[in-house]
Amino acid sequence: MNFIHWYLLIYVQLFVLYLVGKSIIFRLQRKVNPFQFLRNGIWEAFLWLSMYSILAFYGVLIIFTAIGRSFGATLPFLAHNMIYFMGLALTVVGAVIMIAAQHQMAEHWRMGNDHAGKSELLAHGLFSVTRNPVYVGVLLLALGVSLLLQLLFGFILFVILWLLLRGIVRTEEEFLEEKFGMRYEQYKQKAGRFW
Repeated sequence: MNFIHWYLLIYVQLFVLYLVGKSIIFRLQRKVNPFQFLRNGIWEAFLWLSMYSILAFYGVLIIFTAIGRSFGATLPFLAHNMIYFMGLALTVVGAVIMIAAQHQMAEHWRMGNDHAGKSELLAHGLFSVTRNPVYVGVLLLALGVSLLLQLLFGFILFVILWLLLRGIVRTEEEFLEEKFGMRYEQYKQKAGRFW
């Protein structure tokens, strides 16, 4: 195994530990279930569970690649130091953006729309640049992992992830439009959906 394999194995473990740990700590401290998508109907649950499945597939790809098992077509034209550097940078920047955005959400962080809870329209920090900085972070880190894996299947997963996140964002936008009305419409004019 080379440095990239070790890096990705450690990265995926830290990513899973962070998400699980954050969810448990949030539940214990706030007394709120962070998995709101499970309460919001079949479509939203499907989108979120599909997104988590895609992220799990990335973990499987990382493990298979690390043990020397190829998973589909490789893209050897990506085997360049600059591509490796870009992949490493994107995984770090993506994780930092995701974690920083979740930190800025504080007690309002949830996975899915919280119809019963008190929510606030966030328009400061990273949310002043993009309406969905958590998802931007996830997309950047997934693109970085795809560049490091250099597998066609990794890039296919990236496209599917992007499409799923667009679906999740649409459900959230409908919720926010209903909840905040004109304030949300004004916010949409100031900050882009993703970029």
